[in-house]
Amino acid sequence: ISFVLIGQLTNRKGFAVNSIAASAFFLLFIRPENLLEIGFQLSYAAVLGIILLQRPIASAVYIKNKYLSKVWDVTAVALAAQLATTPFVLYYFHQFPTYFWLSNLFLVPLSFIIIVCGMGLLLLSFLPLVAGFLGKILSALIYLMNWIIRWIEGLPGSVIQGLYVNAAEFALLLAIVMILVMIVTTKKLRLSFLLLSLGILLFASFAWRCYEQTNSTKLVIYDLKKHSVVDFIHGREHILMTDSITLADDFVKGFHLEGHWVESGLNTNPEYFEPHTESLSMDYLRKRENLISFGGKLFAIWQDDGGCDDSLSYRIQIEWMLVSGRKSEQLEKLLNCYDPALLILDGSVPRYHVKAWKEAALEAGIELYHTSEEGAFVYERQRDFLNRP
Repeated sequence: ISFVLIGQLTNRKGFAVNSIAASAFFLLFIRPENLLEIGFQLSYAAVLGIILLQRPIASAVYIKNKYLSKVWDVTAVALAAQLATTPFVLYYFHQFPTYFWLSNLFLVPLSFIIIVCGMGLLLLSFLPLVAGFLGKILSALIYLMNWIIRWIEGLPGSVIQGLYVNAAEFALLLAIVMILVMIVTTKKLRLSFLLLSLGILLFASFAWRCYEQTNSTKLVIYDLKKHSVVDFIHGREHILMTDSITLADDFVKGFHLEGHWVESGLNTNPEYFEPHTESLSMDYLRKRENLISFGGKLFAIWQDDGGCDDSLSYRIQIEWMLVSGRKSEQLEKLLNCYDPALLILDGSVPRYHVKAWKEAALEAGIELYHTSEEGAFVYERQRDFLNRP
């Protein structure tokens, strides 16, 4: 905006995009890392969308009534900005605001009034009575804006969540938006074939990912400090082995878990069972005491009491042994009952116990996997190998 105003003051009526490009270059010259910031990308995408698309969208519908025409102009601004920023919103936030047109109908004119009042407050701050009056008006306007935002957020279906877009699909979406802008601004309809081709590629990518998700069976042992979470994924269904305290922690759930669930096309409010659950029987999961059968693999959980039946005359062969919680090293006792191919320590095992487990596993010749050092443990049946990110 500053660069546009400078151009107007110097009587240089250049193309507005040039001014926007100049401002972006200036900011990136001072701080190049701005390019990677979400706010920078969203701001410039929205401004470019408004500059390039608002007028074509507004002129597409003719409204005779003067007041309704103004409403449509504001709506056109919202549509232009939303169209330009949609790839970024989907890629970074995995959601889409359905009432963007309604919020902008109120917030665009309200924002203008707030800016005017704010500038007036700065200019007249040396007049206590006037400044106090303007301050109260400004405070009331900001309160009204926040109330409108909360009201729109509370409307049913205000946000469509769980919309995952990978890097390749993000690039395709950006290309689609740019070609659409070119078609609108240059009237070159021959670009429509390229637009259609990119749309088909995008649809094919969505369809292929959906196919992979539907046909995969995956076990994930997350790396969470002081928490133990095991995710059993079967197609679009999944169930967690964890405790209610972990799931009640909004930070753990929102920051560490939901991103993976959205990427995998899973429900973000899954069912769960406690590690001490005696038995569980599902189509794709079986649990009896501390033994679990999933994805064609048998593994065990090393519980607080060890979960070891000393009366057995043989050792149970298992693929993995999961050790979690504040357990001291008990590998010798564990090996009396089980013959694991791999020992897994999750993030809930204190670091002062990890060293002892490692030394014991090395002495016994058993491979050990520690999620805090190697990342989440992932087994995917579709490819039938251990994936260690």
